[in-house]
Amino acid sequence: MSNLTTTYDYSLHYNKWHQDTDAHFENQAKFYRRLLAPILADVAHDAALLDIGCGQGLLVNALQVFGYHNVTGIDISAEQIAVAARRGLNCRRVDPDEIYSLSESNGDLYDVIFLFDVLEHIPVDSQMAFVRAVGNSCRLAVSSSFPSQRQCSLRSPVALYRLDSRHQFHRAQY
Repeated sequence: MSNLTTTYDYSLHYNKWHQDTDAHFENQAKFYRRLLAPILADVAHDAALLDIGCGQGLLVNALQVFGYHNVTGIDISAEQIAVAARRGLNCRRVDPDEIYSLSESNGDLYDVIFLFDVLEHIPVDSQMAFVRAVGNSCRLAVSSSFPSQRQCSLRSPVALYRLDSRHQFHRAQY
């Protein structure tokens, strides 16, 4: 369904901005604390959290540092997941189409699903199905790259927080 048939080593691109160092992981945790504080204030520490497109596990690590215990990351890049695995993070490689089957498993599998810089990697003709699958799998979706409000037809009572180009959160109830 996703049309993502080409295997690409995303670490070649990702490594331009992110280093596999303790200092970088600590700095990213501080960044995420500032960025996500308005959202995480209402999220219980035992909530089920999923980071789609987790890369090296920077957000997964940050959420664990913040005291969240039920955090999972998924990514299509084996190279990125290898970094997360070396750090002992709960991240796994998935087939690109696996996300579409999340919502078939009873819905609301996760309390919060994070999608930072993910949607622009989904082919345009698959974005609507992808967003629906995410929306049917959680209570709250958090995204920094939502393609358009028209495509945000998530089922109620999902609230979507999105970041604008200045990285400020906007809450919209759909």
